[in-house]
Amino acid sequence: MNRYQTLLAGLLFLMCTSILAWYSNSEKSFVLMGETLKKSLELQWEKELKPNAPSKKVVASTPTNYSPDKKRILLVGDSEAEGLMYPLNDYCQNSGHELVKAVVWYSASDMTYAANDTLKNEIAKVKPDYIIMVIGLNQIFQQSFDSTIKAVAKIKRTFGDIPYTWVGPANWVDDKGINNVYDSQTDPGTFFLSKNLVMGRGKDGRHPDLNGYYIWMEALSKWLKTEAKWKLNMNTPPKRGSKRTFILKLMNPSTQKKKELQKETFETDSTYKPVPQTIDSAEVRIQP
Repeated sequence: MNRYQTLLAGLLFLMCTSILAWYSNSEKSFVLMGETLKKSLELQWEKELKPNAPSKKVVASTPTNYSPDKKRILLVGDSEAEGLMYPLNDYCQNSGHELVKAVVWYSASDMTYAANDTLKNEIAKVKPDYIIMVIGLNQIFQQSFDSTIKAVAKIKRTFGDIPYTWVGPANWVDDKGINNVYDSQTDPGTFFLSKNLVMGRGKDGRHPDLNGYYIWMEALSKWLKTEAKWKLNMNTPPKRGSKRTFILKLMNPSTQKKKELQKETFETDSTYKPVPQTIDSAEVRIQP
């Protein structure tokens, strides 16, 4: 085979490969003699998964037999749930609700909760009649969302018929689509968008500071009272630092957190003291 034939053969091979690659990644299918030509998985290039656009959802009406009063509330989520649980407790005690338990899973994502039975087991223990999920802080820069879409669906199945509100992260920078996904994958009227709230930040720059958590809770309480599908009557408390009677469960605390827990003594005044446990899953009932 001379140089001309070799060049021609190479060009022909390149052209055929390009056509097959285009076909494998196109939306069209080619039918030959009644059979659809299969597409090569090896020739498919990786597509960037885009988050679902925010859905223009019509808020579903709340069933007539639902009451927004006297709920037993289970709070679950990532580290932002830990900061939000104190103002939530204040609002609950001033509004006739009971924050029964807070499950705080450090560095968690929606996929963390979907990958095991922790949520299912906590619901079975607490038997809440309302769930507040606070998640997404650790997914601000996430750009591929197939796993999250599956995770949200599984978490919703775990909720079952229990009314819930899904609280998105309090962004410190713009996210890459996680809030859009939560908005589109949760039920109408159950997702609270937190990213646009203006609040102070703690020393790490990521989490809200104490006053920021109260700003967040005030905005959430107004939304729960007026716009949520599963409404909650929430009244602004006259002061901060209500007696804490809820169970706090800490999941996966860091080494530094464990050291802090060893040094601290639990108190029941309005000053926060960590749970005096050092195991990966620490649980305590906080008594007045």
